[in-house]
Amino acid sequence: MKIFKVSLTVTMTVVILSVGAAGQVQKNSLDFSEDKLKSPVRAAQYSMMGVLLPIAAGVALWQIDSPDSPYGYENPDRTIPVMLIVSGVVLGPSAGYFYGGCPERGATGILIRVGTGALTAVAAKAAADAHESDGFMDFSGLEAALTVGAIGSGIIVIEAIADMALVKGAVEKKNIRIGQQKGPEVTLLPTYFADSGATGLQLNVTF
Repeated sequence: MKIFKVSLTVTMTVVILSVGAAGQVQKNSLDFSEDKLKSPVRAAQYSMMGVLLPIAAGVALWQIDSPDSPYGYENPDRTIPVMLIVSGVVLGPSAGYFYGGCPERGATGILIRVGTGALTAVAAKAAADAHESDGFMDFSGLEAALTVGAIGSGIIVIEAIADMALVKGAVEKKNIRIGQQKGPEVTLLPTYFADSGATGLQLNVTF
């Protein structure tokens, strides 16, 4: 911090100079305020809600449409419940990254989970085809496909949990980078200088 003591005789000069400096600093402050710091805790909450809410909604619809439910159907359509559950796992963990100003990291997580799901589907089909004969898949083929699917699904879930665990730290690092870009702060206050017995202005510049 640099402190400049200005006597009363040069007060007007300092005021004139400080107006220009204050104008520049004010502009920097406004620029900084446009990039508001995001709460890491809230980012973690958004990721958690992005996962739990769609999954809970999907499970609820699954139960409502089941044949045992008073509102269910004999042959219910599971498309919407499955889509909700899958969207919670695939898209939900990235919600906090998008809120916290880390869209690249959020998009990367989505692409990883989507890519893992696509590779799992291809591998499961290949495993099933390897045990197919005369156009029919035997039990071992089904078992192999389910095993591959379970492994791929496990990887996706692990990656989703990792994204949820790391979102807080990612947003904290983003806030630090924004803080480092902040310009100097200038304050100008009237004060009395006891050593010289004069009244003037004290200009504080913080870098």
